Amino acid sequence: MSIRFWMRAFKLTTEHDQGTGQAHQVRLTERAHWLLNPDTGVDPYLEDPASLWLLHWWLLSPPCRAPAWHVAFNHMLSTFGKDQFHRRIASLATESRWRTPSAKVVDDELSCLVRMYTATRSWADQPLAHIEDIIDRPFATLGLLIVRNDGLLHLVNKSAVAVPAHVLAYACLAYSHALHPAATSIALPRLAGDIGGPGRVFRLYTAQLTERLRPVIETHPGIQIVESLGQDTLVFDRPAMPMGWELLAGLYPTTATIRHHPRPPPDLPAIAGRSRSTFEFLWIGSNRRIQRPRRVGADRPHPLAGPPPALRPAHAPPAALRRIQMSNAGKACALNRPLDSNSR
Repeated sequence: MSIRFWMRAFKLTTEHDQGTGQAHQVRLTERAHWLLNPDTGVDPYLEDPASLWLLHWWLLSPPCRAPAWHVAFNHMLSTFGKDQFHRRIASLATESRWRTPSAKVVDDELSCLVRMYTATRSWADQPLAHIEDIIDRPFATLGLLIVRNDGLLHLVNKSAVAVPAHVLAYACLAYSHALHPAATSIALPRLAGDIGGPGRVFRLYTAQLTERLRPVIETHPGIQIVESLGQDTLVFDRPAMPMGWELLAGLYPTTATIRHHPRPPPDLPAIAGRSRSTFEFLWIGSNRRIQRPRRVGADRPHPLAGPPPALRPAHAPPAALRRIQMSNAGKACALNRPLDSNSR
């Protein structure tokens, strides 16, 4: 059940209600096939550090199914303690008219978050600990969270060299698409400061966001940063998500460019205004369909030659599902549960 929850939280699966007394139908999403498919995935064993940044964004991006993670990255100061976290959870639950979770549930969630993003020992002092932590808790390599000597948690403000530029650009385009699917621009201060936006998820201020996007802007003619109404604005000349997936494809040179249907559905459901409660963490299904990339080799034709390959069947073989479930992303959180167990 835990792996099932985390696969859904990372937006690697969707679930469909089959009716009263019927088990939910679980399906792998196209992004799961694109990234983790053992045969055609761009990084099935999460060997590229960029894949962990991408999974981190998928977990925290709206709609987020991990409430404690959402609160920690979006509603807390850079340095906070357990008591402050409890009070903030209670405050947000009251504002949203949700039942306040018990102290034990919040403690368990916070412990899971700390275990997921922090190393057990100093990598500088014990090099072998680095290898063990990469296997046990791969997201610690992102360096986003540390536990201070006084026991307080500190969210690290990342410099403009940490987050891969293409992942950041994809996240900016995906967030713009979630807000307004037809938009062709979004203000950088909004990307940096919005709840659930790339700036909060990746711990970047506006200036750092601008600096980190510059390599993509210099190499991609369809994206620019222009000054509009006294503030910098990210402008793109095509629909956000086809462009976003093209940028991601550039991170994995061994795979072909992602191809879309002539009229691709939205990547994420639109957020009507910003009226949603901060505790409205219900899953909203996405029906995006993207052609799966294929590795180019002597035994495979180039995917751009001839008709596009057929989409994978809705039900993945059990063996493929097991291999994806045993990925580092699943193992990092396999023994933990969501804040609201009823949400599953």
